Amino acid sequence: MRWLVVSAVLALQTACLPPPPEPVYAVRRSALVSHPAPPPHSGAPMTKDVEFQLSDSTVLVPIKPVETIGANAGLYVARHNIGTAMRFKVSEVFDMGIRSEVSLLRGSMAIAKLHDAPPDGTSVGVGPTLHYAAPLGGGFYLGFALDLLVRWNPYREEGRCIRNCSYGTDSYVEEGNHAHLQPVFAVLPSYRVGRLTVFAGITRRNHATNTKNDTQTETANDHDDADEVRTGPAYVLLGGGVEVELGGGVKLLGHIYQPVSTFVARYGPVLGLAISVGFDNGNEPEWRRRWRQRR
Repeated sequence: MRWLVVSAVLALQTACLPPPPEPVYAVRRSALVSHPAPPPHSGAPMTKDVEFQLSDSTVLVPIKPVETIGANAGLYVARHNIGTAMRFKVSEVFDMGIRSEVSLLRGSMAIAKLHDAPPDGTSVGVGPTLHYAAPLGGGFYLGFALDLLVRWNPYREEGRCIRNCSYGTDSYVEEGNHAHLQPVFAVLPSYRVGRLTVFAGITRRNHATNTKNDTQTETANDHDDADEVRTGPAYVLLGGGVEVELGGGVKLLGHIYQPVSTFVARYGPVLGLAISVGFDNGNEPEWRRRWRQRR
């Protein structure tokens, strides 16, 4: 009987003891993100029923993005954003479709001196694309473009224990991908004469970011998705370019633009190129005829 009493007392004392302190880690993070770029669109309406597009925007060398003081962002910025799109003409001034964008780790640029290795993977975004070209008369249009990309960005997190280390591991490495929504909205005034379209543009696009250096416990590590990768602040881009129809439904587009925001990193000018191939389906679809008649 005595041993039962002793066991009960010991169990009660153990239950009343405070839990052991959590280990605390010094954390370093890196993530691969795309560089801010506008949609590859001239702002003028489509001339064909269906259009396939391949595009690339490239951060011009030797200017590299540089971390803004106080941003605490550990990013590898892709030098190339490679995009594809398939668009359908809904009416004479409205088109819609689906667009994808891939940002490669190869050739990416660290915005600051990072001691940890880059994350392993590719930044990928995909989502709907919408465009409306308001006719202003005389070949002038005011275009509005909206891309809603769901983007997956790879990240890497390294933790080194600095306190209460006897209750956990000395260090850890975590890698993975986080998804977030990246809206891209542009206003594109343009002028079309013959096969040539000249356009300007102002774009709002979120710049994904992370928290480069931090301290956290093991419990906090289970809820730090926003520190690993998050949507980030909105960047404003200014630019312009030209689009030329070569015939046979083939178009070439070139534009140069400058990110003017500096919340995360400062950028130099960026060059974008795109080639599109369009074709007509022969007969006007019934849904488009009804749409045109309602208008």
